[in-house]
Amino acid sequence: MGTVTGFLCGRSATSVEAAETGRALADGAAEFDMVIDVGRLRAGDDAYVAADIEAASRPLGEDSSKSSWRTPV
Repeated sequence: MGTVTGFLCGRSATSVEAAETGRALADGAAEFDMVIDVGRLRAGDDAYVAADIEAASRPLGEDSSKSSWRTPV
């Protein structure tokens, strides 16, 4: 089973995305996609985007190979 965090537009609070990841992991999800904040990315706020990805992926522990990152269209 897989899931998406930050859906629909990637503007969820980082704490919400991390909680979504943790809950989905506890519920048995094995694959995670995260919609990143494309507005922050386009604005050049790479540090925010990187920190957001790291925090939302933290519940996965060392096995972040289960995750991918997406930008909304």
